[in-house]
Amino acid sequence: MKIKMIISSVRIFLLTGIFSFMSFTLLAVNAPITTAAIVLNAIPGQHVTVPVTVTGFANIGSFYLCLDYEYDKLHYMSGNYNSSVLGGVCNIGDMNLGNGFHRLIISWYGLTGVSLADGTSIVNYVFTYVSGPAPLQWFDNGFSCSYSDPLGNSLNDIPASTYYINGSVSESTTSVNAKVFLEGPYSAGTMSTSLRTLGKIPLLQPYSVSPWNYNGSEQVASIPANVTDWVLVELRTGTAASTKVASRAGFLKNNGLITDLDGNGLLNFPGVSAGNYYIVIRHRNHIPVMSAAPVALAAASVLYDFSTGSAKVYGGANGYKIIDPGLSRWGMISGDATNEGSIYINDYTDVWVPSFGLSGTYTRADFNMDGNVFINDYTDYWVPNFGKSNVLP
Repeated sequence: MKIKMIISSVRIFLLTGIFSFMSFTLLAVNAPITTAAIVLNAIPGQHVTVPVTVTGFANIGSFYLCLDYEYDKLHYMSGNYNSSVLGGVCNIGDMNLGNGFHRLIISWYGLTGVSLADGTSIVNYVFTYVSGPAPLQWFDNGFSCSYSDPLGNSLNDIPASTYYINGSVSESTTSVNAKVFLEGPYSAGTMSTSLRTLGKIPLLQPYSVSPWNYNGSEQVASIPANVTDWVLVELRTGTAASTKVASRAGFLKNNGLITDLDGNGLLNFPGVSAGNYYIVIRHRNHIPVMSAAPVALAAASVLYDFSTGSAKVYGGANGYKIIDPGLSRWGMISGDATNEGSIYINDYTDVWVPSFGLSGTYTRADFNMDGNVFINDYTDYWVPNFGKSNVLP
């Protein structure tokens, strides 16, 4: 009797071990890696297709996938599963999660196990692209993203970040990497940051008024370190003003570099494709300048240094001047308070005279940009620059 009990125990132990081994073997079969595409150069207002591709898709009997997106950046249009290679039955739905988020749900099962070549698309989602960076993120709580073999056994997909790769949609971005000096605040290789120290630089870009009438919404919570002032940068495909394709306000640092609103990164132009552009730099009370030739711009561009000489500027020394002979530094000419591209009597009579005596202020009459409108703005900048004019088309 004891021998039978021992034999029975051994059988149970062996069977338990076999089933445990079988379970371990099934769990050790990995799910495919599922990747939502990263789509660049999308155009706001137009349709964009986001393929979902797989790697290691072998003997798959079914899958269930959830992909989240922000509705204010993407509007779902349709989902087309790859019926020619998957076969079977597929259902695709779009669920409103609230708070501006939606979830795409796709479920599929095949009649037999299906294997696909790596990189094959299992579904193509079509959206209307609105704007901005639009993340596409897999939602997996253990069941909301899953794969099974033809027998219905779940395949290993842990950790989720290994098996479900997020995607995104973003519009094309071109960056300007430029350096320029302003004559007014310049001294010994750098520019002052007096206006920032005084807390006078506005948090919202100042070029919404005439004559610029720029309607950009660039705004910050605080002015970054080492900022001299705001500048307005314009891109043109040709020399004529009519060829302007984009404008953006950014910060001019005391070392002459132009940055985006973070005070560090290059000034980005979302929606502008990489290419060759003339770069125009405008400032509140300095004569504007334009690059002498088109500059190759892309997401990461080579530095264009306006300060190295008059050959870097359209029109040469006309409307441009050397502001530091010792360092051979050239800069934008101060005194153009009306921002007409020239320094004439109206800059003095219409802007400087009415502002004379102001202290701790942010005004175009402050030609040296120290926050004050005193006699040195007139004698040191307007008088020596009187009659200067640029040749910007």
